[in-house]
Amino acid sequence: MPIPDTSLTAKAAVFLPPKGIGQDRANLTADEKIAFFSDCELGNIDAIEETLKRCPQAVAFADDVGQTPLHLAAAWAKTEAVELLMQSGAPLHVQDKNGQSAADLANRLGYESISRMIANEHDGREIRANNAAAAAQKEAALRDVAMFTQGLPAAIMTRGRPVRFKN
Repeated sequence: MPIPDTSLTAKAAVFLPPKGIGQDRANLTADEKIAFFSDCELGNIDAIEETLKRCPQAVAFADDVGQTPLHLAAAWAKTEAVELLMQSGAPLHVQDKNGQSAADLANRLGYESISRMIANEHDGREIRANNAAAAAQKEAALRDVAMFTQGLPAAIMTRGRPVRFKN
Protein backbone atom coordinates (compact mmCIF):
# COMPACT_ATOMS: atom_id res chain seq x y z
CA MET A 1 0.00 0.00 0.00
CA PRO A 2 1.53 3.37 -0.99
CA ILE A 3 2.18 5.97 1.69
CA PRO A 4 0.01 9.07 1.25
CA ASP A 5 1.88 12.18 0.16
CA THR A 6 1.62 14.64 3.05
CA SER A 7 4.26 17.03 1.76
CA LEU A 8 3.52 20.72 1.65
CA THR A 9 3.14 20.54 -2.11
CA ALA A 10 0.27 18.08 -1.77
CA LYS A 11 -1.46 20.34 0.76
CA ALA A 12 -0.98 23.40 -1.44
CA ALA A 13 -3.58 22.14 -3.88
CA VAL A 14 -6.27 23.34 -1.47
CA PHE A 15 -5.06 26.96 -1.36
CA LEU A 16 -7.98 28.58 -3.12
CA PRO A 17 -9.35 32.09 -2.90
CA PRO A 18 -12.78 32.34 -1.28
CA LYS A 19 -15.66 32.15 -3.74
CA GLY A 20 -15.95 35.25 -5.87
CA ILE A 21 -12.49 36.63 -5.07
CA GLY A 22 -10.23 36.70 -8.09
CA GLN A 23 -10.53 33.04 -8.97
CA ASP A 24 -9.87 33.84 -12.59
CA ARG A 25 -6.54 35.50 -11.70
CA ALA A 26 -5.18 33.10 -9.06
CA ASN A 27 -1.81 32.89 -10.77
CA LEU A 28 0.46 31.56 -8.04
CA THR A 29 1.85 28.07 -8.25
CA ALA A 30 1.39 25.70 -5.33
CA ASP A 31 4.99 26.32 -4.24
CA GLU A 32 4.52 30.10 -4.46
CA LYS A 33 1.40 29.87 -2.30
CA ILE A 34 3.29 27.86 0.31
CA ALA A 35 6.11 30.40 0.21
CA PHE A 36 3.61 33.26 0.60
CA PHE A 37 2.04 31.66 3.65
CA SER A 38 5.50 31.07 5.12
CA ASP A 39 6.44 34.69 4.45
CA CYS A 40 3.33 35.76 6.38
CA GLU A 41 4.32 33.54 9.33
CA LEU A 42 7.87 34.89 9.27
CA GLY A 43 6.87 38.50 8.71
CA ASN A 44 8.93 38.77 5.52
CA ILE A 45 7.49 42.13 4.42
CA ASP A 46 9.43 42.47 1.15
CA ALA A 47 8.34 39.02 -0.03
CA ILE A 48 4.72 39.63 1.02
CA GLU A 49 4.66 42.93 -0.89
CA GLU A 50 6.15 41.29 -3.98
CA THR A 51 3.58 38.49 -3.94
CA LEU A 52 0.70 40.91 -3.46
CA LYS A 53 1.93 43.04 -6.38
CA ARG A 54 1.87 39.98 -8.64
CA CYS A 55 -1.29 38.45 -7.21
CA PRO A 56 -3.38 40.91 -5.13
CA GLN A 57 -6.08 38.35 -4.41
CA ALA A 58 -3.54 36.20 -2.52
CA VAL A 59 -4.44 38.27 0.53
CA ALA A 60 -7.71 36.28 0.68
CA PHE A 61 -6.33 32.77 0.07
CA ALA A 62 -7.03 30.13 2.71
CA ASP A 63 -5.06 27.00 3.54
CA ASP A 64 -6.42 23.52 4.17
CA VAL A 65 -7.61 24.47 7.68
CA GLY A 66 -9.22 27.70 6.51
CA GLN A 67 -6.55 30.07 7.75
CA THR A 68 -5.77 33.13 5.70
CA PRO A 69 -2.44 34.99 5.51
CA LEU A 70 -3.85 37.32 8.18
CA HIS A 71 -4.46 34.36 10.51
CA LEU A 72 -0.85 33.25 10.10
CA ALA A 73 0.69 36.68 10.60
CA ALA A 74 -1.51 37.25 13.66
CA ALA A 75 -0.72 33.81 15.11
CA TRP A 76 3.01 34.50 14.87
CA ALA A 77 2.66 38.08 16.18
CA LYS A 78 4.06 39.66 13.02
CA THR A 79 2.64 43.15 13.50
CA GLU A 80 4.08 44.67 10.32
CA ALA A 81 2.77 41.78 8.25
CA VAL A 82 -0.67 42.12 9.87
CA GLU A 83 -0.70 45.85 9.02
CA LEU A 84 0.42 45.23 5.43
CA LEU A 85 -2.18 42.51 4.89
CA MET A 86 -4.94 44.70 6.30
CA GLN A 87 -3.86 47.64 4.12
CA SER A 88 -4.00 45.25 1.17
CA GLY A 89 -7.62 44.43 1.90
CA ALA A 90 -7.32 41.19 3.88
CA PRO A 91 -10.71 39.87 4.90
CA LEU A 92 -10.94 40.42 8.65
CA HIS A 93 -13.68 38.06 9.76
CA VAL A 94 -12.95 34.89 7.82
CA GLN A 95 -13.14 32.00 10.24
CA ASP A 96 -10.92 28.94 10.05
CA LYS A 97 -12.25 25.40 10.52
CA ASN A 98 -12.12 25.95 14.30
CA GLY A 99 -14.44 28.95 13.97
CA GLN A 100 -11.74 31.50 14.78
CA SER A 101 -11.06 34.75 12.96
CA ALA A 102 -7.54 36.17 12.89
CA ALA A 103 -8.46 38.50 15.77
CA ASP A 104 -9.85 35.58 17.78
CA LEU A 105 -6.69 33.57 17.17
CA ALA A 106 -4.39 36.43 18.17
CA ASN A 107 -6.41 37.02 21.32
CA ARG A 108 -6.37 33.33 22.26
CA LEU A 109 -2.60 33.23 21.83
CA GLY A 110 -2.16 36.27 24.08
CA TYR A 111 -1.49 38.89 21.39
CA GLU A 112 -4.12 41.35 22.55
CA SER A 113 -2.53 44.30 20.74
CA ILE A 114 -2.77 42.49 17.40
CA SER A 115 -6.33 41.43 18.15
CA ARG A 116 -7.23 45.07 18.93
CA MET A 117 -5.43 46.25 15.78
CA ILE A 118 -7.59 43.95 13.64
CA ALA A 119 -10.76 45.00 15.51
CA ASN A 120 -9.86 48.68 15.02
CA GLU A 121 -9.30 48.10 11.30
CA HIS A 122 -12.74 46.51 11.10
CA ASP A 123 -14.25 49.52 12.86
CA GLY A 124 -12.36 51.87 10.54
CA ARG A 125 -13.59 50.03 7.45
CA GLU A 126 -17.13 50.17 8.78
CA ILE A 127 -16.87 53.92 9.43
CA ARG A 128 -15.43 54.52 5.94
CA ALA A 129 -18.24 52.48 4.41
CA ASN A 130 -20.84 54.42 6.39
CA ASN A 131 -19.23 57.74 5.38
CA ALA A 132 -19.22 56.68 1.74
CA ALA A 133 -22.89 55.72 1.97
CA ALA A 134 -23.74 59.06 3.62
CA ALA A 135 -21.82 60.95 0.92
CA ALA A 136 -23.68 59.03 -1.79
CA GLN A 137 -27.02 59.85 -0.15
CA LYS A 138 -26.08 63.54 0.07
CA GLU A 139 -25.04 63.56 -3.60
CA ALA A 140 -28.33 61.93 -4.58
CA ALA A 141 -30.28 64.51 -2.57
CA LEU A 142 -28.37 67.36 -4.24
CA ARG A 143 -29.15 65.88 -7.67
CA ASP A 144 -32.82 65.68 -6.70
CA VAL A 145 -32.86 69.32 -5.58
CA ALA A 146 -31.14 70.37 -8.80
CA MET A 147 -33.66 68.43 -10.86
CA PHE A 148 -36.67 69.91 -9.05
CA THR A 149 -35.37 73.47 -9.10
CA GLN A 150 -34.18 73.40 -12.70
CA GLY A 151 -35.82 76.15 -14.67
CA LEU A 152 -36.98 78.15 -11.65
CA PRO A 153 -35.91 81.76 -11.72
CA ALA A 154 -32.78 82.27 -9.66
CA ALA A 155 -34.39 85.26 -7.98
CA ILE A 156 -36.80 83.04 -6.05
CA MET A 157 -34.25 80.47 -4.91
CA THR A 158 -31.58 81.05 -2.29
CA ARG A 159 -29.69 78.08 -0.87
CA GLY A 160 -32.48 75.80 -1.99
CA ARG A 161 -35.15 77.80 -0.11
CA PRO A 162 -37.65 80.25 -1.57
CA VAL A 163 -37.00 83.92 -0.92
CA ARG A 164 -39.79 85.71 0.90
CA PHE A 165 -40.53 89.00 -0.68
CA LYS A 166 -41.59 91.92 1.49
CA ASN A 167 -44.55 94.05 0.40
